[in-house]
Order: sequence, then C-alpha cells, then structure tokens
Amino acid sequence: MVYQKYGETFRRIRQQRGLSTSAFKYLGISKTTISNFENGKQMMAFDKVEAALREMHVTLSDYQLSINNGIIDHYIDAFSRIESAYFAQDERQLSFIYQDYKDSINEWDHKIALSAKACYRSLSDAEKAELMHYFDHLEEWNLFDLSVYANCITQLDNDYTFKLMEHFWNSRHSYMASSSYRRILTRAVCRVLINFVEADEKEMAEVILKRLKDALFPTDLVLRVFIKFFEGYYEYAFVNKSEGKKEMRKLIRICETLESYELENIFEHYYKRAVTKDKKA
Repeated sequence: MVYQKYGETFRRIRQQRGLSTSAFKYLGISKTTISNFENGKQMMAFDKVEAALREMHVTLSDYQLSINNGIIDHYIDAFSRIESAYFAQDERQLSFIYQDYKDSINEWDHKIALSAKACYRSLSDAEKAELMHYFDHLEEWNLFDLSVYANCITQLDNDYTFKLMEHFWNSRHSYMASSSYRRILTRAVCRVLINFVEADEKEMAEVILKRLKDALFPTDLVLRVFIKFFEGYYEYAFVNKSEGKKEMRKLIRICETLESYELENIFEHYYKRAVTKDKKA
C-alpha cells in the first residue's frame, strides 16, 4: 500500500530520536495509533503526523524526502506537475500525464491519471462513481487523497461537492492546521466556487467563500491573493459587475508585478471565462 512507506519512515525517525510509541500521548496520539501507522495497518490523520514530526524537530519536506531516501515521492512529483499544468492551462502537458498513468494496474497511479484528466476534459460516469466511492470510504484524508479531491471535485455533482465541503469545514481544526492542507483545499474550494457561480448557486457560493476566508491564517498571503480574486469573481456574477471586474483586474496586475506568471495566467483564464459567459448570456 502507498501509505506503508510513510509509517516505516516515521518509525525510523522516531527510533533515531530515541522515542517510544507512547511519546506522543500528550499530543492526543495514542500508542496504538502510532503502532498501526508504522506497521501500515491504517493511515494516521495528517495533522497528527505533522504534530508528531514537529515534536521530533523534523520538517514535513524533510520527512517527504526521507520516504524515498532523498528522492521526491513520485506521487508528490506527479501532483506538482498536474498543478503546474493546471495553472498554465497546458492541456497538452495534462494529456501527457494522463497517458503516462492511465494504463497502470496500480490503483494510486490510476487516481493520478483521473486527476490529470479531470483538469482538461470530462470524466465518464463510471469514473465519477469510482471517485465518489473512494472519497466516501476514506477514514482519514492525507495529501494524496486531498490532491485527488482538488483536481477532480468540480467534475462531481454540486450537492455532493457541497457535502464534502461541509465535512472539511466541520473537521477544519484537523485539516486547516497544516499549511499544505490549506493550500490544496484553497485551490479545491476556489474551483468549487466557480462551479457554484456558473450554476447560479449564489447561496452555496457565498457560504463556501465566507468559510474559506475565516479559515485562513494571517500568514497565508498567496492564498489570500487567490481568494481575493475569486471574491471579485463572485461579485462580478452576483453583486456589482463593474466592481467585480475591477477587483479581478487588480489582482491580475498584482500577479504581473510580482512576476507570478502561473497565477496571472489562471486568473486571466477565469476572468475571460466570466466575461465571455456574461456576453453570451
């Protein structure tokens, strides 16, 4: 199982630090939870993994590199490539990634293939059903699961999407405590917001936007820029077209000034999408 190496690496670090499996009890992590995680019997909640790593003075990046003896986990690398291609709106690259993974018999590789495909073309009904079954049976979500979710969620029914968003909100203290989780969830939520706006689901869009803003940390500057743009997107659709348009253009100029070209590109894409949709209407 893909999770087993995470537990094995965790155990190696713990033993190097001379800590017992009960050393994390005060963090709310039982000896049994640590043992099951290290032996590959179950995944430990990501916020608990991160808290335990902090206790051992190990960064998340170092932990991820240690998993493959300094070689970046190919799942992390694959999702990074998908994210870059998504921001660049590079359908050709997304297609390459999809082709690389689609014929693999490994179920995790198959999820990567669906993640790439969902960013540039429609998933089949069978693929959507497969994803919903996968999400519904997760007991603990880690970065792999959230990455699949972030890439595929807008292909699913809006009511189902909202239900999952409610799950993350109700569990926000676990998920939003991690900067890695916040980054992926912010991307997912903004894509969901677009779906709700384009479906004229104003109330759902408003709820999602407000909750996301409330969950961010003061230091999440890039994420705040991201959200400010989609506030403008929301305002353009439902409140004041002139002000919404002005806000979106302002954020695009900020990205240009900061030479954040990938973010500028995705903002331009959604700006044109909003304006074009309005003209067609």
